[in-house]
Amino acid sequence: SFTVHPVGNFSQPMFGGKESTLVNCNSFLLKHLLLNIQNLVASEKYGLTYNYEVSLEVTHHGPFTTNSVAFIEVGSSMDQWQDLEACHLIADAVNNMDFRHDFIDNDWKSVVGFGGL
Repeated sequence: SFTVHPVGNFSQPMFGGKESTLVNCNSFLLKHLLLNIQNLVASEKYGLTYNYEVSLEVTHHGPFTTNSVAFIEVGSSMDQWQDLEACHLIADAVNNMDFRHDFIDNDWKSVVGFGGL
């Protein structure tokens, strides 16, 4: 899968971070990254080894930082991590961001969701 998600822990820090501590994340950043991934997958210009699902993932690990951050990932096993075309796609999703202008869109709203899958 190709995923983006905020960082932090709702309970025990099993994979880094602080217990019951969420890290600030710009929701517009998450959306832009997710849309960039979807557009790059649809472009079919990458020789992907697997049929990757594109997903917004829930907060589930650290690290803790006082900076606003987001995770963007290729998952979820060594086979996918070694798929260099998938890694190039994720790098391009970040490189395609215009960090001066991509965070404001008057039609978008930030929301918070709680629950399982």
